[in-house]
Amino acid sequence: MGLISQAEVVDHGLLATQGGLVIDPSGRVLTATGEPIPRLYAGGGTACGLAGPHSDGYLSGNGLLAAFGMGWLIGDDLTTEHRRRRRP
Repeated sequence: MGLISQAEVVDHGLLATQGGLVIDPSGRVLTATGEPIPRLYAGGGTACGLAGPHSDGYLSGNGLLAAFGMGWLIGDDLTTEHRRRRRP
């Protein structure tokens, strides 16, 4: 008694989005030729992020950092655009 009769293999892994839509520094999604698509933004896991396209560049917390940082930049760009359109 006391011996283990069954064992499960447990392994670590990485679950994160790598790659995504190509964006400019304001979070605007770019076309294949590098032009921003009007009113289309991406950030966080939907955009090609800080870690690059492969998991070897991922650091713990980068997903949250990218979501928070790009959200801030996208909000700033949208505010600037809104103010520009409202000027007579």
